[in-house]
Amino acid sequence: MDILNLKNKAKHIQASVRIGKYGITKAIIDEIKRQLKDRKLVKTKFLKNAGIVDIDKATEELANKTNSLLVYRIGTVMVLYKK
Repeated sequence: MDILNLKNKAKHIQASVRIGKYGITKAIIDEIKRQLKDRKLVKTKFLKNAGIVDIDKATEELANKTNSLLVYRIGTVMVLYKK
């Protein structure tokens, strides 16, 4: 599936994982992996209290740790696709 189709699909889904004040934890990574297995496309959101300074680095870290492809990121919302 190409990136454009994935972006279009992602527009119609709600963020199902919210990353809060504890940041990127093992529980967050496990939940994203579980959802990727079930749905293949997961939208996540970094909340203001997440305390993430470098959102680009955090996004890349999540994609690597969940073995997924970053479809896109706009502000604090990102979409991951199962490889």
